[in-house]
Amino acid sequence: ANAMHFNASKLVFAEEDLGLSATYTPWLRSLGLNDVYLAYLTGYYKLDDLQTLGFGLRYFSLGSIQFTDFNGEPLTTGRPNEFEITGAYARKLTDNFSAAISAKFIYSNLAAGQEVQGEVIEPGLAGAADISFTYEGPIKLENNNSLLRVGLALTNMGSKITYTNSVNRDFLPANIGLGAAWEIEMDQYNTITFA
Repeated sequence: ANAMHFNASKLVFAEEDLGLSATYTPWLRSLGLNDVYLAYLTGYYKLDDLQTLGFGLRYFSLGSIQFTDFNGEPLTTGRPNEFEITGAYARKLTDNFSAAISAKFIYSNLAAGQEVQGEVIEPGLAGAADISFTYEGPIKLENNNSLLRVGLALTNMGSKITYTNSVNRDFLPANIGLGAAWEIEMDQYNTITFA
């Protein structure tokens, strides 16, 4: 289920028909901040051997923040947060190769209600898509079974975002990810993976 975050095309290779994952990650606890965290809920459902649907809900709380003016004088206190809702469709194109497309809605409320240079800050809204691919196939070795996995993901391709009524909008941070893992079965109880 965690493949939703990096490469949704991997979902179609899942052995189980249904999967769910919940993650809570506290941020900056060693600095004494107890209200900054990332919560993430993901899951998938296999329609059949060739198709899988996935979903994700991510919430990031930036805690309580004291807003100040240009001179550092306190103004108000805010609770910035962001969330993302994602849906994905993954399909096997061959026995060893799959592709997926994900669509996401992004809501980013960093400083709503504040005013900067005469412009009122509002929550930012954006839409984006991810396209991903996975190859997963055996590699023949003399005495051991092995499996090679290679993934490619193009993420956050979408609209621009702004926090004001300005016509100047900013790109979302688009990414290209490429990874590989080679898993070698040493015996019936042990495997080693190079990634």
